[in-house]
Amino acid sequence: MIGAGVVWISTAPAVSALGLFVGGLGTAGLWPVGLDFAFASSPGAQLEASARATLGSGLAVLVAPSALGLASDAVGVMSAWLIILALGAVALAVVSVTPRQPAQPPAEPGRQPS
Repeated sequence: MIGAGVVWISTAPAVSALGLFVGGLGTAGLWPVGLDFAFASSPGAQLEASARATLGSGLAVLVAPSALGLASDAVGVMSAWLIILALGAVALAVVSVTPRQPAQPPAEPGRQPS
């Protein structure tokens, strides 16, 4: 979010590029950490967790740039960048209320859960 904030307030291309670089460093570890979280929260269903994480990230890569471009056409680039900051705040809020305990593994066929 710091990188997006720098880009948002910057008027110099070099400073904007630095903000994008900082933002890239900040988001570089999100995929492996998110995938690890998906695996840990779905014992016995790692393939499904991997598929859902891949689908979600693929959709984000497909939709986010176009959505940001459409928003910038409608309200201007500076206002459109507020979307990035708002989404970051929403993500932090979701993470703060998400339970940290993994889900229970699925019951084996023919066995009653204990």
